[in-house]
Amino acid sequence: MSWKNKINGKPIALVVIIIAIMTICGCCYKSSNSGNSYPLMSGDLLFQVNKSSELVDAITNSTISFEDLSYSNVGVLIEEDNELYVIVSGTINGVEIMQLQTFLTKSAVTQDNKPIVIAKRLKDTSFVSNAIERTKALIGKPFDFAFLPNNNAIYGSELVYESYLDNNNNPLFASHQMFFRDSTGNTSERWISYFKSYNLDVPIGEYGTNPNDMANDTILEEVYRFF
Repeated sequence: MSWKNKINGKPIALVVIIIAIMTICGCCYKSSNSGNSYPLMSGDLLFQVNKSSELVDAITNSTISFEDLSYSNVGVLIEEDNELYVIVSGTINGVEIMQLQTFLTKSAVTQDNKPIVIAKRLKDTSFVSNAIERTKALIGKPFDFAFLPNNNAIYGSELVYESYLDNNNNPLFASHQMFFRDSTGNTSERWISYFKSYNLDVPIGEYGTNPNDMANDTILEEVYRFF
């Protein structure tokens, strides 16, 4: 009898079926058009292994590897209007914002062509909102080819170091003396050549950061791997 009962002249069963189909289609539409299909949130840090270059090789050969990975850059993920973007500092455009998929295409990939990027999140996310605003304020700054502090230019991990501060405006991440050494413990010839090309001395002993130290910091937890 129930299927014969009518609403506005239509069988109830038919109305129920139509509503169910519309609900399912609506959910699918929302999912397929959502920019955030990953378990990510604004403020997550994306640690990236870049495609090989002289600078990338110098960075990865002189910093600590994490699980046999050696990161060469780190970006800040933000979500706006249901789309995912990454703020990152690169040698060509300095600090810029780009779509997540564009950021991923700049990564080295696995044998099955997946980008070698790991997302990590602050265990205490109370600092994230202010960190994002500071990160946005750095967009347009030039890349720091000298890898020096307080020179109005920003390199990759320096972007995070300058933006992620506690309530007293102290950096959440530690800085360390930089020695630009290779696996032999000596100053890397790659770095000597690199700084020479800019008529600079290797800034041995200056304090700075690198993405591998950050990735290993206990204030972070891994939330996603793109590979």
